[in-house]
Amino acid sequence: MQDGQSEFLPLDYKAMRRNRGECLLVSCAAVGCLLVVAAAAILALWYFLRPRPAEVRPMVHQTPARRVEIQSGGAQVNVAVTGTPQPMATATPVAEETPLPQDFSASISADGYMLGMSKGAVQPSKRLIFKGTSLVQVLEARTLQVDEREWKAGDKVELAQLRAALPTRRESQKTERDGSTRHSFPLASGVEVQVWLHNGRAQKFALVSR
Repeated sequence: MQDGQSEFLPLDYKAMRRNRGECLLVSCAAVGCLLVVAAAAILALWYFLRPRPAEVRPMVHQTPARRVEIQSGGAQVNVAVTGTPQPMATATPVAEETPLPQDFSASISADGYMLGMSKGAVQPSKRLIFKGTSLVQVLEARTLQVDEREWKAGDKVELAQLRAALPTRRESQKTERDGSTRHSFPLASGVEVQVWLHNGRAQKFALVSR
């Protein structure tokens, strides 16, 4: 019996080792199956519980509406006006310029004559010089009129008032042989006003076309 028992011991040990290996394989297979099932369950839950994509509608161009209030006979009516609002035009700023005195035309005459008058409209005189049929010079006039202001020969003439009345800022002076001073005022219109003064009094006037 002792010899027989000793012969079967190695066989039982080998069987136990084989059974343990099979159990380990079965356990690994079971764990793998559980992992596969868990992954499938998680994937199914994510698919059913994921947020649905929002519905996207195509953009539709809408023309803005404006409302205009119209009052008629004491009743107020609101009218909806549709249309694309036009951009407001930007006004270009214009620089304001202060006009100079020579920018204004003045009515200037000597003894009632104005340069440019027709030869047939005036009485011929040695003091009047014509070029063709147009009056170009009035010599040795006794009066000078600028708009509503009038100066006469022999009167006291204030140069400040005369300069203010004439539409120009230019002036030249020349001393004559008799001691008088000729003041010349060229105008932008091409007319030159000449005034002879002696001791502050006017001696004569002239209009010359430049």
